[in-house]
Amino acid sequence: MSNKSFPIIGIGASAGGLEPLEKFFENVKSDSGFAYVVIQHLAPNHKSLMDELLARHTQIPIAVIENGMAVQPDHIYLNPPKKFVELLDGKFVLNEKEDRKLSFPISTFLESLARHMHEKAAGVVLSGTGPLHSATGEINGDHKTRIDKILSTIQRQTGVDFSEYKYSTLHRRISRRMGILGFDNLGEYNTYINDTKGEAQLLSKELLIGVTRFFRDEDAFEVVRQKVIPKLVEENSKTKTIRIWVPACSTGEEAYTIAILLKDHLRKLRLQFDVTIFATDLDKEAVKLAAQRVFPPSIVNEIPAEYLNAYFIPQRNGYSIAKEIREMIVFSAHNIIQDPPFGKIDFLSCRNFLIYLKPSIQQRLFTMFQYALRKNGVLFLGSSESLGEMSSAFYELDKRHKIFTNIENKKLVQLRSAKDRLDFDKKYEPQAPESGDRNFVATSSQFRIISSRNLFPIPLYSTNSLSWCTPPAA
Repeated sequence: MSNKSFPIIGIGASAGGLEPLEKFFENVKSDSGFAYVVIQHLAPNHKSLMDELLARHTQIPIAVIENGMAVQPDHIYLNPPKKFVELLDGKFVLNEKEDRKLSFPISTFLESLARHMHEKAAGVVLSGTGPLHSATGEINGDHKTRIDKILSTIQRQTGVDFSEYKYSTLHRRISRRMGILGFDNLGEYNTYINDTKGEAQLLSKELLIGVTRFFRDEDAFEVVRQKVIPKLVEENSKTKTIRIWVPACSTGEEAYTIAILLKDHLRKLRLQFDVTIFATDLDKEAVKLAAQRVFPPSIVNEIPAEYLNAYFIPQRNGYSIAKEIREMIVFSAHNIIQDPPFGKIDFLSCRNFLIYLKPSIQQRLFTMFQYALRKNGVLFLGSSESLGEMSSAFYELDKRHKIFTNIENKKLVQLRSAKDRLDFDKKYEPQAPESGDRNFVATSSQFRIISSRNLFPIPLYSTNSLSWCTPPAA
């Protein structure tokens, strides 16, 4: 029988993902006429018992793949360790993979399957609710403890604290990194982090989720263009200054998008405003890249032609941003959870970041945003984010696209004693750059100077608890 006369189902799973595979094959008929190829992330020296374990849950014959083995219907095939699996002329082809190198065995096979089988190919990726989760889907306490140990290792080696991230977010990102390296045990992986120079930094990068692009959520940015930008210009017509903050900016596409929309509106009205956009992120490398970016040619698919022609300069390997746009933005390395905020902000865009944080820290950040935003200042969230308990503190400007206005600018209390204020001043002694230097990329300490001395009264601030307080009633 030609292998193209029957479908082949590719199944991707984590090394520890036995339970979902068992449930899957318990519900598969033994005479379906399909072939099933299970590809797992396996440690290089891992001796898998998957064939024996799965045999308890299905009558379908199970085989570990060998080079040149023909694919047959009504069979289950398992990948061996240290090998990439592909298809060629109805047979399996195995290729060596190097230990500890980035590898994507599931993607490699699924791509090969699609090329070979076309409409008779199907792919299933099991996210793996396996041993890290309880029956309710929650991550088990034991594994939370192991994740906490990994976070402590990261903080000790890199200085970055991810303890306020949701465990589900941490689990996904850590599991992805473990899969690339072939680990299926959190304890073993933590040992590897401690023993391997640079791994903590690589995992830290994995946890810094930097997914962004120009005009992400086009309909939402159309509302920004039509409603928010004119509102900012009208309300600041006397001072002719506009202050914008884009925390968690990653590589800067969203900050540049807002700058383009604002510049284009001002140009059409022939107005001159002093616009400052503070674009900040914890990832220092991303911020540095954002400030000196040459964007790839593919951005032509993200940016309307009128903006591309007006505000980008063609380069040999892509596009650079026009000087008039770049000069509107100050990029800074900054930890939104631990560092002081900017103040007197007219428009704050924090999108698709808060969803990765624990609900308690989300609410504390919304309180901080209340302080950072002036009265009637605009808050722009991601499509999957909500204000939660803080919804009464903001008006809905556009409910569908998560655009709100700040009802009241919250005032933060001063540090309680002269000694506290003196200690704070000593801590942030480095001098800020000249205010007119728009090409400046701030360091964390310089950022704190700009925030704390120039833009708001010194708050009661704790790097451990982020305790922002309003003054007592008179």
